[in-house]
Amino acid sequence: MLNNKQKPDLTLPVKPDEPRLGNREAKMELVMYGDYEDPKCRKAFQEVESLLGKYPEQFQFIWRHFPQNKIHQKSQKAAELAVAAAAQGKFWEIHRLLIAQGNKLSFTDLVAYARETEIYSKTLYNALSNNTYAWDVRDSMTSGVESGIKKLPAVFVNGCLMQEDINLQNLEAEILK
Repeated sequence: MLNNKQKPDLTLPVKPDEPRLGNREAKMELVMYGDYEDPKCRKAFQEVESLLGKYPEQFQFIWRHFPQNKIHQKSQKAAELAVAAAAQGKFWEIHRLLIAQGNKLSFTDLVAYARETEIYSKTLYNALSNNTYAWDVRDSMTSGVESGIKKLPAVFVNGCLMQEDINLQNLEAEILK
C-alpha cells in the first residue's frame, strides 16, 4: 500500500534521458533505488524484470543508484561504471551484469564487464580510476535521502514510496491497481 500523502515522496522527478525499461508511454512509473551488492536489491530487480515480461505495456522502470558504502565498499564503483555505461547507451547491459555478479565487483571485475559489453577504453579506465562519475552517483543518493529512503530496496510507484516489502506479489498488486 502506498502512503496517503498528497505530495509525492520522490523529490527528483524522472528525467527524459534516464535509462528505463518497459513502456515509456505508460502512466505507471516504478523508480527503484538500489545497491549492486545488496542481495535484496538484486532480487527485487529480478522480480521487476519478471513483471516486465508479464506486463510489458503496463509500466516503465527506472533504476537509481544508492550504494550503501559503509557496508558495501564495491557498490559505489559499480554504480560509477553503470553511469559511464549509460553515457554510451549500454546502461542495461552493464546493469544486468552487475546484478548477476553482485559478489564480484572488484575493479578488475568491473573492467572485465566493460570489455564484455564493449564499452572499455582507456578513457573509461581513467574515469573509473579518477572517480569521474562519483558525483552522478552521489546526486542519485542525495535524491534518495531527500525522498525519505530508510532501507533498500526502495521503490516509488508514481512518486509515492511503497511501504510494503518489495516482492513479486506486492509489486504485481501495485501494477494491477
